[in-house]
Amino acid sequence: MAHRTRRRTALVAALTALALGPVAVLGVAAPVPASASAPASAPTGPAEASTDCAAVGLEVAAVVDGTVLCTTGPEPGDPAVEAGAVAEASSGIQCYGDGASGARVQLVYAHPPSLNRLASLEPAMRTRAAQMESIFDASAAQTGGRRHIRWATDPNCNLQVLDVTVDGSALPSTNFTALINALVAKGHSDPDRKYVIWAETANANPSLCSGLATLWYDTRTGEENWNDAKTGYARLDETCLRSVFDGRTEAHELMHTIGGVQPGAPNATPAGHCRDEADRMCYDDDGAGGVSMRSVCSSANELRFDCGHDDYFYANAPCGAGGWLASRWNSADSRWLEAVAASAAPAPANDRLGAAASLTGYSGSLGTTNAGAGLEAGEPSPTGKPGGRSLWFRWTAPVSGPVAFDTCGSDVDTLLAVSTGTTGSMTGLAPVGASDDDSLLGRQSRVTFTAQAGTTYLVQVDGKGGEQGPLALRWGAPHHGYPDVALGAWYEAAVNWMARFDLIDPRPGGGFGPKTKMTRREVVNVLWRLADRPSARSTATFADVPATAWYLPALSWAVEAGLVKPYPDGTFHPGATVKRGHLADMLWRLAGTPAGSPASGFSDVASTHKLAPAIDWAAAEGLVSPYPDGTFRRKKALTRQQISVILFDLASSPDAWAEYGGAPPSAVVFPH
Repeated sequence: MAHRTRRRTALVAALTALALGPVAVLGVAAPVPASASAPASAPTGPAEASTDCAAVGLEVAAVVDGTVLCTTGPEPGDPAVEAGAVAEASSGIQCYGDGASGARVQLVYAHPPSLNRLASLEPAMRTRAAQMESIFDASAAQTGGRRHIRWATDPNCNLQVLDVTVDGSALPSTNFTALINALVAKGHSDPDRKYVIWAETANANPSLCSGLATLWYDTRTGEENWNDAKTGYARLDETCLRSVFDGRTEAHELMHTIGGVQPGAPNATPAGHCRDEADRMCYDDDGAGGVSMRSVCSSANELRFDCGHDDYFYANAPCGAGGWLASRWNSADSRWLEAVAASAAPAPANDRLGAAASLTGYSGSLGTTNAGAGLEAGEPSPTGKPGGRSLWFRWTAPVSGPVAFDTCGSDVDTLLAVSTGTTGSMTGLAPVGASDDDSLLGRQSRVTFTAQAGTTYLVQVDGKGGEQGPLALRWGAPHHGYPDVALGAWYEAAVNWMARFDLIDPRPGGGFGPKTKMTRREVVNVLWRLADRPSARSTATFADVPATAWYLPALSWAVEAGLVKPYPDGTFHPGATVKRGHLADMLWRLAGTPAGSPASGFSDVASTHKLAPAIDWAAAEGLVSPYPDGTFRRKKALTRQQISVILFDLASSPDAWAEYGGAPPSAVVFPH
């Protein structure tokens, strides 16, 4: 947030104990669970906040009923938008449902008994709400998402503004405590509400739009995160409603109430902001302290959240996006935000069990949306938790054995269930498995079960709490368990398959080693396992292979099957890396040396080359592709991730096994 610096303010009065339970605190404050123990340093993983204010870069304001309250004090404010500068547009708000149920952002006008200007200020409040809406949605659009604020409205989509009379002493920004106390006393502490309050303040600077807000320091990703479970308060001077301002300060303070910015984020400052400008939440909040601001995004990003999409707001994050937010609170997941516009959407075709969409193949993925979906009569809720916008899919297992379905990459909190039965009857569904928040996927879900070949499974995907928006569904072999293979990696499905059928061993230390080049002995062993570990009739002998070699059973089979031959000097070269040409030749021979493949067209593979038939076949089966310059590069060594993908593609292709001697091996996963 450009052009704002601040000095450390004096400690302001702490909140007294309210009906809120553990109390919200001043400025960008860190209300903390009374039961939380105080670690010696700031938390490094998803956890409730420390009760040690200094450990998270704040100061102790007070101790109320045994609860330590932290504070940074009021924020310095935004100046008026200069003539010709970029200001936020206002294109209206979105209205959801009845305007009252569930999480809502509630507008409030707080004033003394002697002055009430609501009638004249209300139009400007509506404009600010629309500008806030635009800032949130445009920020989400930077990563391909949508985020709309769930406003408190009447059923006709008119914003509702609470008219609250308070004692004049509660209105200055230096007495935020008293203002919240006054609101709580009047019943405005609903855990389904975030309150955006414009306070009628006689001494406010008319050239600044200043605010402050509550913030829970809680990095947990689930629904138990206090930013998503409890109320919050954002206070603005009524001068922010002047026409020279544009909602940017209101958006900033509302972001605090839903969890931005948490301590420990890559670019976090000591007091709930960030240092990578330009960003709506970034500024130097410790004055002459250690914060060093950095220019990362252009000034055009001043009205947008999270410059690098890595600190506090990342909408529509793909599966395996990684980074700090992958395992910590992401304010884009707040239940006070919606991932789709409120305009009526037609129900998806597979909204009904009887119209379940067909999934094919052992492994696959798809993207869809549950916008407009609903519930049928008698439809169960996955996991028994509230849903309400489910889609149905059907999948017939091509092979028996463990399989997994997950929703990694969805932009909404999901519920997932797998059943057997028929698409014609809800009452006949037999549960197989259900999932809410998977331990590895956060808000997304995963069901792993043992499938029986030929059995049709019915898959139900729902938005938790009725959330609607982009959904992702993946299916295939269960999660591999390797710490060095990221979710969503281009080779992840292949590694899952390799692990499921025990085709490859971990590297020393338990990792997969995706970029480690594979040796001839390792590849021969993998192919032997792929072929169901057949026994050779005789033991192979090579000058450089000892009789006790761990891979000798695999090598003996490979020699007998014609996959490998000795070098002229009688050696095998077990530790040599496997090249693209060598692997194509071994797989072609494994498949029965099929003939008749069209020429591959690689510029560096002559039709007369001894490997040409194998390379032509591999290209025709989609196992290999050219480099950008049209070459094949047959002497290029292959890594474990590359070989895994090639073998998985081979196992998924019926045509590739047409000349194989006998039934395809058990790890071949196409229907056969």
